Amino acid sequence: MQRLFCLLIVLSMIGHAVSAEPDSLLLGEARFALANERPLDVLTLLENTHTGATQIDNHFHNENHLVAMEAALRLGLAEDALKLAEHLLFTAREKNHKQKAMLYKARALYQLGKDNTLLSWLPGQMTLLKGKDRDEALYLLAAAQTRSGKVAEAARTLSAISQGSLWAAYGYFNLATRYAQEDPDSSRALVALRVVAALAGQSEEGMALRDRALTAATDLALRSSDPEKALGLVRQVRAEAIEAPSAIYLMGMAEASDGRVRTAVRTWQRAKKYALMMPGVAETFQAIAWAYMKENLRGSAIDAWLEAVSVYGKEQQQTRQVRKELGQNGFLGFLKAARAEQKTPDWFLNTELANNTPRVMFLNALMTDDAFFDQARELMQLQVISRQLSDNRARLEILANAVSATSRHGKKGGKSRLAKLKAQLNTLVKRRNALVNAYQEATARQDFARIGSDRLLQARQDLEQLVADLKVLRAKLPEQDYQRLASRATRVHGRILWEEMDHLEDARATFRERIQAIDGLINQMRDGLGRVEARLAKGRAHFQARLQQINSLLKRIRAAEKRMNRLLVKADRRVTQMALERLDAHDASMGRYLVRSQLALVNLYDQLAVAEYGTGTETGRPAQ
Repeated sequence: MQRLFCLLIVLSMIGHAVSAEPDSLLLGEARFALANERPLDVLTLLENTHTGATQIDNHFHNENHLVAMEAALRLGLAEDALKLAEHLLFTAREKNHKQKAMLYKARALYQLGKDNTLLSWLPGQMTLLKGKDRDEALYLLAAAQTRSGKVAEAARTLSAISQGSLWAAYGYFNLATRYAQEDPDSSRALVALRVVAALAGQSEEGMALRDRALTAATDLALRSSDPEKALGLVRQVRAEAIEAPSAIYLMGMAEASDGRVRTAVRTWQRAKKYALMMPGVAETFQAIAWAYMKENLRGSAIDAWLEAVSVYGKEQQQTRQVRKELGQNGFLGFLKAARAEQKTPDWFLNTELANNTPRVMFLNALMTDDAFFDQARELMQLQVISRQLSDNRARLEILANAVSATSRHGKKGGKSRLAKLKAQLNTLVKRRNALVNAYQEATARQDFARIGSDRLLQARQDLEQLVADLKVLRAKLPEQDYQRLASRATRVHGRILWEEMDHLEDARATFRERIQAIDGLINQMRDGLGRVEARLAKGRAHFQARLQQINSLLKRIRAAEKRMNRLLVKADRRVTQMALERLDAHDASMGRYLVRSQLALVNLYDQLAVAEYGTGTETGRPAQ
């Protein structure tokens, strides 16, 4: 009884697993798309293939909602994510689903800028949140408080985050930014940035945040005229950090402020390999020339100013070349060219990948601008949607052509196949009738072997062959041996006949079953042929109806594709204009650096000329 009970449990578990398999596969596919940064595919998949998991408080239904909220927030669809979160908070019963829904609601409210709603709702939910979700919720609460100017409350909120959580580091960085904006005294901002560096941890993301905080703290220390503190901070920035050029420039400034000007020059030389659009690089060339002048190394200063003039002029030429290409091809065309450029052998062989080509250099610099990156990401998401619409339209066009061809040629081919099926049916009927006639004839003649088992029929055939062979050998055998063998053959024949009589009823029953099975097959074929004939009769209308549906979908998808292309062109123009404005600003900045360097060079030449002229007049004064 216990074994039976266990077996029933196992069978019920297997049945549940089989029934849940489609929902599980859908959820896995959606999570895979999300992990590969394809949030639009997630929403499309869950919208079109929400198989089975539609009932309230279904596990997969709720998990799909969680994945959909994550995808929606990544696409900037915070309103949709907020609606899903409120729906899940109302319907879900599992604690982990409710907890995740609370977190996504907090994210959506913060993304929408509804700080007052977030500040009034989220504190009352903190007791229901646990672990990493609670840490992130506390960060969102502190970020909203910081954005609302409640920095003291934000600091208290951040102190409640778990030890070792990166969310605390992000929160203190926001707090430091606010302190630096509002307080002329940089001490509070410096303390907050030191806390960020201490809490950032050893993960790649944490170390990147740490580099950013240390660079900002170095800048604040220099502004506070504390070069020693600045050096202690900037030396902790990693060489591979994105802030490395800024850190090198600030490190040189700290060394120069500390009186070690020549050491500062050696430090600044390391920044020359970076692109001039990166913060701190353009300033480095002038700083080197200034340092030589401060050390009264006028020859080296002239060389440094000449190098700066050359570098700034070349940068302006490259900027204008990129601007021209960007204006002609748009940002998407520019991005395509930059991607293609990275696949060439020259790109692979160049080790200075941050500065190897003008396209890549400017593209990397543009993407570090948060406002520009948001617009560029939205543009690329629109491009993905446009490509998907184009692919779907192409598939529908292929399907329409296939259905149209089937509609034209299907009737003729259908009739031919129907004729073949009828011929096969007629052949089967003839064979069935022949089998019945043979049975009736064997019964009338009492030829029981013909309706007996295959074994007895084979035995009779073997015996008949043996008797025939015995007659052939009769002349060669002694008469006594022949009679003995013939007598044995007669006895075997009698035994076979006896067994045939003994199994006659079984043979008749088996024969009837076979005939009934054949009759059932014939009836099925007749029914199927009838359905095929009916379908062929209205097949053209069926295909035409399907073709109309496909053409209707094609019309809708072509209209959607046109609208999307218009949106894509509009968005591309907007992003292109933003890129052009930033390139123009960079060009103007390089122009100012160029003019400043040229003026400094001219002044230096004048000083040298005056010095040389003054020396000459003192030693070679003309006679009175």
